Amino acid sequence: MKNLPVVVSALFISSIFASCKTDDTTAKADAMVFSGYVDSVNNVKPVYTETQWKIIDDGYQLRNEKVEKSLTKLDEAEKAKVEADRKRYAELKAKYDAQLKENEKAEATRRAVRNELLGTAYNGSDWAFVTSANVVSVYKNFVDRVRDHGDNYTDAQWVETRALWQALNERKEAINGNISVLDKITIDHLKVAYLAVKAVNKPVSQLKDK
Repeated sequence: MKNLPVVVSALFISSIFASCKTDDTTAKADAMVFSGYVDSVNNVKPVYTETQWKIIDDGYQLRNEKVEKSLTKLDEAEKAKVEADRKRYAELKAKYDAQLKENEKAEATRRAVRNELLGTAYNGSDWAFVTSANVVSVYKNFVDRVRDHGDNYTDAQWVETRALWQALNERKEAINGNISVLDKITIDHLKVAYLAVKAVNKPVSQLKDK
């Protein structure tokens, strides 16, 4: 029994080494998971929305917190890898932020054009507000606004204008059976007026105007 303290001491030391080894293994695993996550963000096709970025960033922050707690248990090469992965993520974040700002700017442009040409009744997708009763006034407002401001439109504004014009014509065809003969003639004249303005201000287009 006199050797018991030595045995207990040896077991205690062994447990410390085992614990350290486990901690080191966990730290390495955390670092690998962290690196793998950054790789996945880098490789996945980006979807530039605030919602998508929040999901990505929440996942990053969770893994970054874990690897930060394990950092002291990593060797210098492993620490350098973590820092390199953090730098890569920061660059990806900067790219996302820049693209989100561009998207917001483009959406603001589209919204301004929509509001000017169609009014606030159009929400960006539903054309039900155009009926046989108001279709002529919608066309007239559209053509008048383009005539008044088209010469100052940017390329982005013209792209949106032409997309809206094409969609308006498709809506008109959908309700064509309920439109009077006189209104159809008026719309045809307005179409000619629009095409004349477009030809002067933006003769080249990615969209085919009707």
